[in-house]
Amino acid sequence: MDEIVLRSMLKWPDVPAVYGLLSLDRRGSWMIRPSRTLRAHRHAAVREFIGRNYASDSEGRWYFQNGTQRVFVALD
Repeated sequence: MDEIVLRSMLKWPDVPAVYGLLSLDRRGSWMIRPSRTLRAHRHAAVREFIGRNYASDSEGRWYFQNGTQRVFVALD
């Protein structure tokens, strides 16, 4: 995870998680719900940031740590 993300998590530890906003399809394309694709040629920096801050929790759920907020990912 990015250092700036880790620092923000320490500063604000109790931010509620987000569900149903972000998904990842079988081809590796990120989608912001309801149906906006993050296109690589337009949003490469965003895709790279998500990739660096993407992990799973102890229950096997995948999420993107967006600064202080954990955004759970729906896997298609």
